Amino acid sequence: MVATTTFFLLLLGFLGAPLGAAQTPDFLSQHWQRPLKDMGPKPPGKSFADISLEPESCGQCHPLQYADWSTSLHASALGPGVLGQLQDLPPADQESHQACLRCHAPLAEQSKGLVVELLGQGPGLHRHGVVCAACHVRNWQWSGPPSRNPSPAVSPSPHQGFEPKAEFSDAAFCSACHQFGAEGYQLNGKPLENTYQEWKESRFGQANQPCQSCHMPDRRHLFKGIHDAALVKKAVPVQRVGWQVRGQRVSGAWEIHSAQVGHRFPTYVTPEVVVQVFWLDAQGKVLPVLGRKWLIARVVDLEQGRELSDTRMFPGEKRVYSFEGPQPQGAAALRFEVRVDPDAYYRRLYRQYLKGSPESLGHRAIQLAYDASKKSAYLLFAETLSLP
Repeated sequence: MVATTTFFLLLLGFLGAPLGAAQTPDFLSQHWQRPLKDMGPKPPGKSFADISLEPESCGQCHPLQYADWSTSLHASALGPGVLGQLQDLPPADQESHQACLRCHAPLAEQSKGLVVELLGQGPGLHRHGVVCAACHVRNWQWSGPPSRNPSPAVSPSPHQGFEPKAEFSDAAFCSACHQFGAEGYQLNGKPLENTYQEWKESRFGQANQPCQSCHMPDRRHLFKGIHDAALVKKAVPVQRVGWQVRGQRVSGAWEIHSAQVGHRFPTYVTPEVVVQVFWLDAQGKVLPVLGRKWLIARVVDLEQGRELSDTRMFPGEKRVYSFEGPQPQGAAALRFEVRVDPDAYYRRLYRQYLKGSPESLGHRAIQLAYDASKKSAYLLFAETLSLP
C-alpha cells in the first residue's frame, strides 16, 4: 500500500504537464521546457564570483522579495510531504524524481542535489523548493518583468545583463505549473488541475486580470492562496440572508459568494470547504442532534481513479445554504460555520501512507507532513444565533 500511495501522490506532479509550445508564446515554451537544462559553467567576470543559485544570494540585493518568498509556500514547495515520497525512490531514478521536481524544485541543479541527498551526502538546493532562479535564471541569464520605474543605466550592468520580459506579468507564466496540458490526467473529462483554463473562462480572464494581480499584488513575492485566511475572507464573503423562529421551528439561510476568485473555488483536489449548521446547548457545547453539512470540493478517491463529487463554486457564483428544522430539547443556539481545510486530501493520503512500514526512509518526513496538515484548517465564517 505504501508503494501505491507514493505512486499516486507523485502522479499529481507527473501528470501535470505544462501547456504545450503551440499554446504558449515562444519565450514561455522555451523558458519552461521540461526538464530544465543545467545552467552550465559561470561566464567569466568578477560580478559572477559570489553569485549562486541559492535564494540567500538573491536576497543580498533584493531583500524585500527574498523576505516575501521566505514566508511563501513556494519556499516550502519541496516540504516533507513531497520529500518523504522521494526518499523512498532509488537515487538514480531521476525520471521518477521529475514527477515532483518539475514543479516543486524545477532546476536541473536541484535535481542533482536530490540525488546527492538520496545517496546520503547531505541536503542541497532542492530543499528550498521554487527558488528565485527557478523563474528568473536560465543559462546564467537573468530575466524578469520590465521595470515600472526605469532608472539610468548602471555600469557594470547587474548580472552582466538583464532581459526584461513582459511574459512575467502574464497569467500564462503561472500555467507552467498550474495547468495540466491536454495530454494530462483527467477525471470526468476535466484535467486534475485546470486553474489557468478556469481563469481564462472567468471574467478575470476576459478582462486580462492575471493571476499575479491577486497572488503577487504590487509584485510582492508572497504567492498567497487558499492557505491564507485573510485573502480568502476578502475574496469569498459570507453573509446571512434569512433567519426566522416560529414556535419550535427554526430556519436560516446564508449566502457564500465567490466574488474575487478568478477560478473554481477551490481550484484543486486537495482543499475542502465544509459548510455546517449545528445546535448548541446553554454552555455552548455541540448537541448530538443532526444539523446539516455540505461540502464545497472536488472529491477524488486516493488512487485518483474516480471523481466522487464536484461541488466547487464557479468564479462570481453566489450560493445560498438553507436550513430548517425543529428546535431540539436543550438547544439554546444555532451555529453556522464555513471552515476551510486546505490539505484535506493530502492528510488522507499521508494517513494511508503511514499505515505502511515505519522503517521506510520517508516515514518520518510523511509523519511531519501529516502533523502539519492537521493545523492548516481555519474558520472562514461563523455565526451563533441565540434561540428563545
